Amino acid sequence: MLDIIGVIIALLGTLYSSYTDIKTGEVSEKLVYSMIGIGVILVILDYSMSSAIWIFGLAALVFALGFALYIFGQIGGGDVFLFTALALLVPNYPAFLKPLMAQLGISPVTPIYPFIVPVFLMSGIFFMVVIPTIYLRKLFKQKKRIEDFRRKVLYGLIYCAVFLPLIYMWSRLSSLIAVLFIPMFFAFMIIPFKDDVVRLFFARKKKVSALNDDDVLALEVMSQGVIKKLGLWRKTFTKLELGKIKERAKKYKITTVMVCEDLPKYVPYIFASLVLNLIFGDVFFYLFQLG
Repeated sequence: MLDIIGVIIALLGTLYSSYTDIKTGEVSEKLVYSMIGIGVILVILDYSMSSAIWIFGLAALVFALGFALYIFGQIGGGDVFLFTALALLVPNYPAFLKPLMAQLGISPVTPIYPFIVPVFLMSGIFFMVVIPTIYLRKLFKQKKRIEDFRRKVLYGLIYCAVFLPLIYMWSRLSSLIAVLFIPMFFAFMIIPFKDDVVRLFFARKKKVSALNDDDVLALEVMSQGVIKKLGLWRKTFTKLELGKIKERAKKYKITTVMVCEDLPKYVPYIFASLVLNLIFGDVFFYLFQLG
């Protein structure tokens, strides 16, 4: 019964977080904190002492890895807490889903590792497939505004060529898995254009006085002089670091900085991954069996 509650809260919480992420670009802190709190209670009630300690350790590891990604501007702070909540709410593939899926003719592949692993991996793959495809198309439309456009295309093709042996290996294991990864060529093609994507689509000026700890700095388009004076070394910052940044900005009379706005929303991909992995178990191994 408790695992059903965990799944329902995970689905509803991630669905609502997807909505707010798309609508406002933010994830409700109160919601994810509540999800984590409920997850802790469910683990204590539903698992033995040793299993509970293991699950709490797993959640701590998920948070640590997510925080590392957050520090380098790869995911948002809300995403980190959401992954942590999911690790607590659904630590293992829910046993009650297998007979339900069997009635639909689906035989989920139960992962032997924590359920958060395939959820995390699949969300990242979805994101890396969809977002580069969208922005690569936009880049080709604005190629006249991109310096060394042809050279960067060549570099992208070289990255793709390096990726080809992996596609071949996947195809030998499962043609379906190979098809799933083929669109990732777009992710490799866009690597040389990373700075151009930020400059053309995300970078906006913002007053230093208006900065908050949710902002993501567009270091790619900021001068090295400003970066050095403000003591910046990564795209995100804590409230404590924000105070120091504003002090340095006042000292050097820097009134504006470049920040990234309208960044792609990540939570909807987490929700899609959660749903698919609940239906099929580990989606990768499910495709492997079919292929």
